[in-house]
Amino acid sequence: MAAVIRSNYRDVLPEVFKLIENCCCVGIDTEFTGLFSRDTANSLFDNVEQRYRKIKANVAKFQIFQFGLAIFVNERRTDPSQVNFYKVHTYNFYLFPSSIFEVEECFSMQPSSVEFLRENSFQFAKVFEDGISYLNAKQESILRESLEYSTNDIETARGFTQVISYLIKAQKPIIGHNMLLDLAFIYEKFIQPLPSSWEEFKASIHQLFPLVIDTKRLCYSLRKVLTDCNGRDLLSKTHLEGLYNVLAKRKTGLMKLHGPVISHSTDSPYKAERYFHEAAFDAFCSGFVFLRLSHLTVLQGLTSTQIQPVPFSEYILKLRSHFNLVNMIQGPLYCVNLEGSDLIARRPPLIVLEKNCHSVELTKCLTSYSKGLHFTEKCGKLIVAMPNHLAAEELMASFTSNSLLNVRYYSWWLDSK
Repeated sequence: MAAVIRSNYRDVLPEVFKLIENCCCVGIDTEFTGLFSRDTANSLFDNVEQRYRKIKANVAKFQIFQFGLAIFVNERRTDPSQVNFYKVHTYNFYLFPSSIFEVEECFSMQPSSVEFLRENSFQFAKVFEDGISYLNAKQESILRESLEYSTNDIETARGFTQVISYLIKAQKPIIGHNMLLDLAFIYEKFIQPLPSSWEEFKASIHQLFPLVIDTKRLCYSLRKVLTDCNGRDLLSKTHLEGLYNVLAKRKTGLMKLHGPVISHSTDSPYKAERYFHEAAFDAFCSGFVFLRLSHLTVLQGLTSTQIQPVPFSEYILKLRSHFNLVNMIQGPLYCVNLEGSDLIARRPPLIVLEKNCHSVELTKCLTSYSKGLHFTEKCGKLIVAMPNHLAAEELMASFTSNSLLNVRYYSWWLDSK
């Protein structure tokens, strides 16, 4: 089963609940109507609270159109010899917010996001004609207090929220890729409006989902120790499609020795085709990447004669220190720690550009360096934030010999006034 819409949702729900109950982990992914507006875009100048305010604003403004679930069932449950065999059941839930007047909310659609979905063959008709509704607890409370709606009416309006409630009850490991926004949208749309503070948000997410695994963050943590059969960096690319394609090759190093055997359910459309950027397939890829990375990590230091099929519980035990760490894109944090103190990013120092000639347009000087950098203008100077230390060094080296410009690192005493 891939597509779940309003007309078949009730029939699918018992099957999904049973699979979640019997699974070892669940992959998730979402497709949104937008990511950010111009005034709430990520910036290298953000501090943590500024970034969280932007996340809150964006999540309130946009909606989830598609929620992907990939439910991984270890076949050891029915056959003890199948320790490293997994069957994956994938579902695309097409969602549309409730139209009940008391809880109806307007939402935005970002043209670039809609264009991205269209380019990846997104089926908008399933959303607008047969999308499953959902409520968060605040909206549900409003309907119950109105006394105009029956229990059946409210359960129908809750729709997909029932799946999220069951995931919370099951407390299974939740796997995603670069999933900070996914978690924020899940909380806002199906739980409650996002809390006022960053720390409260983290604590609430951790209470609901005690084991969160972000494969983007996991890759950054493991890339220095994992290599392929030729000794090259296995995780040089950390985007989901690239990771999946590399790890799907069974000849990769130790993977051919009792590596996890991951197969789709018989009714899955993904048995023959890969549909990247479709939520259920990306959810599957996240779980797939986790299992394969876990296997490679557990086998580090073992000889071929020592290697045996590895149970899922061993993966959880060996990689526990990497759980509940979530990637933050171009942010003030190296990573988000859902169960403790965040690790602050070691960003390169800010760079200041000043012109020595009135004819120089400072912003044009940065044209060839625009990828990933952010800048702001202050008192005739450009203050530039670079995405990494190498880029900062290259920018400094490039402009140091330019007689028309003065380039230096930011000084709090000189530039903060």
